[in-house]
Amino acid sequence: MTHSRQTHSRFGRRLALVIYPGVFAIAGAVAVASVVGYRQLSVPLADLTRLSPLSLVRVPGMPHWVDPATLDPAAVGGLDPLVLLGALGLWCGTTLSITVAAGLVWWWRAQTQTTRRLPFSRFGYLCLYGVVLAGLTDLLSWEIAGLGTLRWIVLAATLVVLGRLFVAPVTIVRDGRRPLAAIRWSNERVSDHGLTRWTAPAVGLLGALGHFTARLSTIPSDPFLGLVLATVIGTAILGLGHALAMDLVYWPVEKRPRAPLTDYFVG
Repeated sequence: MTHSRQTHSRFGRRLALVIYPGVFAIAGAVAVASVVGYRQLSVPLADLTRLSPLSLVRVPGMPHWVDPATLDPAAVGGLDPLVLLGALGLWCGTTLSITVAAGLVWWWRAQTQTTRRLPFSRFGYLCLYGVVLAGLTDLLSWEIAGLGTLRWIVLAATLVVLGRLFVAPVTIVRDGRRPLAAIRWSNERVSDHGLTRWTAPAVGLLGALGHFTARLSTIPSDPFLGLVLATVIGTAILGLGHALAMDLVYWPVEKRPRAPLTDYFVG
């Protein structure tokens, strides 16, 4: 590699250290704006910092924002239709922002030709996949919270399912697969490579980390400053970590058939 290429490569890596968390920080800022919007609409919010991680285990199927305060489906159901529409619009805006952030990171990391244009159709399918999956997993997280002992069985099954779908959104962006084809491909590849034992616990761990990261909001005395700290910085770190974990798993299942995950770190 020539000196100019080495310099360009180093510059690209340093730039990535700023851009990658930056796009997730923007998504976190959108999440903060959504919480402010909920409060302006007088939408009841659940304070997740007061809940035990055992009472509400989050199951993020996609990179998720850190939310110290979030919509409670039980309370949202009784809202005035216009207020409900506004609340759902704010939630969709946050979901789309972090979905696009993850998609951009996957797309940028795949690029070898800087002149290639952004595939808007792929991002459209990714957004559809992200909104549907986030809606289902958010509802499921609240529903299984009241199942008692049975919730641990449902939670384990859910983690296995989401572990099998771990690279579905990545292949939508990278390979142009439609959502249903991406789901089938991810399920088959993750299973064939025996990676479910890694991806299923990873989903649970990311959910638990999101819960504890939300508690950053209790550090400052100013509640709004705490919300910004936890949501923007937490999303920049945890959202990016989730996206990179998905990319990490995608690499061996796509590039090296039946290669173990540890091969990612060698050779």
